[in-house]
Amino acid sequence: MRRLVIVSALCVLTVAACEKTPPLSPLTLPYGTVAITVTSDGGAPPWHLIGPAEIDTSGSGTMWLHDMPVGNYQITWLYLPGCLQPTDNEEARALANGDTIEFSQHYDRIRQVTNDGENRNPTFNKDASAPRLAFLSDRDGLFDIWIATDDIAQPIKVTSNPRGEIRGFDWSRTNQQFIFDSDRDDNCCNLYVVNVSTGTEAQLYFLCSLGYTPGCFYYPRWSAVSDEIIFLWWPCFSSCDYNAGDVIKAPSAGDYCERILSLPDGVHHLAWSRDTTSMAYIYDDEGLLTYDQVAMTHLGTTTVSWVTLSPGNKSYPCWSPDGTHICYTSDETGNRDLWIINVDGDGIVQLTTDEADDWSPSWSADGRAIAFISERDGSRDIYLVGVPEL
Repeated sequence: MRRLVIVSALCVLTVAACEKTPPLSPLTLPYGTVAITVTSDGGAPPWHLIGPAEIDTSGSGTMWLHDMPVGNYQITWLYLPGCLQPTDNEEARALANGDTIEFSQHYDRIRQVTNDGENRNPTFNKDASAPRLAFLSDRDGLFDIWIATDDIAQPIKVTSNPRGEIRGFDWSRTNQQFIFDSDRDDNCCNLYVVNVSTGTEAQLYFLCSLGYTPGCFYYPRWSAVSDEIIFLWWPCFSSCDYNAGDVIKAPSAGDYCERILSLPDGVHHLAWSRDTTSMAYIYDDEGLLTYDQVAMTHLGTTTVSWVTLSPGNKSYPCWSPDGTHICYTSDETGNRDLWIINVDGDGIVQLTTDEADDWSPSWSADGRAIAFISERDGSRDIYLVGVPEL
């Protein structure tokens, strides 16, 4: 069995403080969301929906009904004949006046939240009471951080990247800042913080006890329960005293940082638990495994625990906020879909079944929704899906 070698080193971290961020509007998540398209030959008829919840509305086109309880609903047109066409994944059924529709398994109602440019890295914030979703997009040229809103055409731009590429980012606990990596200033990638409301940026500087150690800092993560950050380090030059692929943990406001893991070959797609005490990752050792699998390690141990050992290549693990489940991507059915599994390897649930690839999940802090990337509409966009009871 491969072992993760735990070593340590001391560094000094300097961080610039940012101003307080005003509240952002929470994103409406698809908790029992139903997309309903109303069509009529006579214009926009008023209609009534009665069942576990009652709705009176009018108009035609697509409407989103949020937080709909599961159950049977009856549709009644107040005047003019027409039909109701509920969108249930890829299926649509036409219903006449007075027919009954059952809203069940409502967790599979999927909502699109981007429709411009190439989009990457959907990332939920850490506040369960006010869900917000950020992502990377090149809709303005270079990849920048954006925040999704309920208006698909009006996301909020946070960074204005002058050049280079942002690969990874994360929310602070307070939703007031992002930490992100960028190679904008030189050949190496550095870490920055940006104030969400003002766009003010500050670079993080790491000084080793022996002096400045050139290196590239990637894929930062901010703890949900403290101000600690975790990131990956690779050397810029061969003279560096660190091994490539070291994991560094540091407080976000000064003092010291330490190297906590040196990653073995074959480990990628790291995912930290909400409290950053455990790490899930993909292990692809071709000499040991037929398929890429999900494994995990608790910090402070050298034990590798297998989460999956099933057919199909796995990728992009992410933790549930309570640390009991992992969502991941697998191609075991022929294309890449999202799956959920208990951390002990039991209770597998397939979450998406579209013919297009789905990948890069991010779990909301309240546990009820997952954001992911899909090309189901021909472009690389971000979607939301509600999570079933597990």
